[in-house]
Parts: sequence; C-alpha cells; structure tokens
Amino acid sequence: MITGEMKNKVDSIWDTIWTGGITSPITVLEQITYLMFMKLLDDNQLKAEANANLLGVPLKNKVFQDGMCVISENPRVETEYKNLRWNVFHNH
Repeated sequence: MITGEMKNKVDSIWDTIWTGGITSPITVLEQITYLMFMKLLDDNQLKAEANANLLGVPLKNKVFQDGMCVISENPRVETEYKNLRWNVFHNH
C-alpha cells in the first residue's frame, strides 16, 4: 500500500524527471524503476559490506567494484564505481 509520504516522494521524482524533458509516462516509469533498482543493489551491498566487516573477511561478488568506470568513450569520461552508488548520488 502506498502511504502519503511515499506518494509525495514518487510525485516529486515524477515532476523532476518530467520538467527535465522526459515527457513519456512509460519512460518516466522506466527511469523511476531503474532508480529503485539501483537503491536496492546499493542497500544489499551495504549490508554485505557490514557483514564482511563484522566477520573480518573480504567482501566477495561486489556489484559496485573498486576502481574506475568509463561513462562515455567520446569524449572519454571516467568516474569511480563508488560514485555510481545510490548512497552517493541520491542527493544530487
């Protein structure tokens, strides 16, 4: 069930995407679904990192690897994988 707070958050995201130039409702839903998926992946890795730290073992099968990621080839743009995580970019 959708609460008032959740509905307000979805409406806010919808309005932001819409005013950003994406006006197709299907595309807006795809983008919101993608953002929710990214949050789920990051939440799962945060839990796995906490468990690995608690047990003193290295984390295996990371979704968000260490190192750099190529965002674009022409012009070449790179960023660290950690910058792609929900807990980093969700406030931007």
